[in-house]
Amino acid sequence: MFTRPIQLQTVIGTAKTAEDSFFAINQQGTPLDETEELLIRYRRTPLAIGARSIVRAGFGHNYASAFGEQKQAETKAIAAELHRMLFEPQPNIPLKTLDLPLGGSASPVDALSVLIDFLAVVNSKSRDKIDPPSSYGDDETGEETVRTMKAAIKIARRMTSNQAESLGLHPAVYFTNDKGKHSRFLFLGMAAIVTEKLRNNDGAWFKKFTVGRKAIERFLIDNKSLIGIVLQNLGKQQRIPRMRDLFEYLVNEAVAERELTPTGVIAHLGMKGKIYDVIGKPQSTSFSDDTKSQIAYRTHIEKAPVCPICGGLLDTAKSVSYDHIQRVQDGGLGHADNGQLVHPYCNSSMKN
Repeated sequence: MFTRPIQLQTVIGTAKTAEDSFFAINQQGTPLDETEELLIRYRRTPLAIGARSIVRAGFGHNYASAFGEQKQAETKAIAAELHRMLFEPQPNIPLKTLDLPLGGSASPVDALSVLIDFLAVVNSKSRDKIDPPSSYGDDETGEETVRTMKAAIKIARRMTSNQAESLGLHPAVYFTNDKGKHSRFLFLGMAAIVTEKLRNNDGAWFKKFTVGRKAIERFLIDNKSLIGIVLQNLGKQQRIPRMRDLFEYLVNEAVAERELTPTGVIAHLGMKGKIYDVIGKPQSTSFSDDTKSQIAYRTHIEKAPVCPICGGLLDTAKSVSYDHIQRVQDGGLGHADNGQLVHPYCNSSMKN
């Protein structure tokens, strides 16, 4: 501070005038990161307060300090639970296990970007439009922040938890490529379709998903690189709705017992062209971290436990239910030989 000059500028007007001036001056130098600027500009909205609180797991700076004590406590508690559900455990690279986070990297740069979109998706009021942070007013009481975060927990629990309604989606199958890298748009696309079906009270869709689940998961596992190529060729604003449409298409095709093919997916998403899966040839005899991760991924996927009801893979670390093979109402007893591990939703809604 003693050796470098610090330039100050006086702005005549209100705090809003000064804020606008800050953004105007900033864009003339090194621009702010898009997410960072969004969080500053709309810092008092439920999305910004919620995202910052979740990243810090309810600790650190108290972004809800303007709220009353009760809403502050609620915000911190929900933020801690969402952080655990979305960002734990963080994987080691190269991969050694498929116990992967639902929401990807916990680093503030990556996590804040995912969280802003996730909170916006699960609080959207229609299928065709995801309300941006600018559509939210400042939250002075905490009511909207708590409501927004509760909506996020509801969707996260549907995707993976031990609660009866949980689909128990395996992050390694649905939201991660074979090198352990998280795909935020697959995650957000699934969040979007789950939100849509719950908003429309379309409980039948979850049963359809479960019926087609085995075929859907096999397609996703076998076509990791294809999905990556598709995302690269989509505009930023298209990626979430197109991934939502991808899951819708896979469910409908699988339930109709039609073969799931890369060509069919490409055509359904409105794209065209030849499909190439080009893999670079290594120049070294040593395994790179990516290759080690691919080896671990393949090994663990092939040996992963399978739900005996739907045939989908089980993520026993995050979401599992203990099922009576012979139902209790049919005389089944609670001994080990009559028990099996299944998805919570399969146990509560499919078997019965």
